[in-house]
Amino acid sequence: WLTRTGCRYVWTHPSVLSSRWLLYQNLERNGYLPEEMVLSRIEHSMNRYFQAFGLVDLTPRLEEML
Repeated sequence: WLTRTGCRYVWTHPSVLSSRWLLYQNLERNGYLPEEMVLSRIEHSMNRYFQAFGLVDLTPRLEEML
């Protein structure tokens, strides 16, 4: 949700739309679920940053501090 909301301007740029359409077509043609695959890959990449910056389980830690 955050990625879709925060990146709405990037996701709707004409060059991104055409590239994404081509990517989705190629993935679907090869038996993949394009939307799930792309979002899963974005989530995987974001999780690496969460790990690197110590942001895993941040909400409960912040709540304890408040």
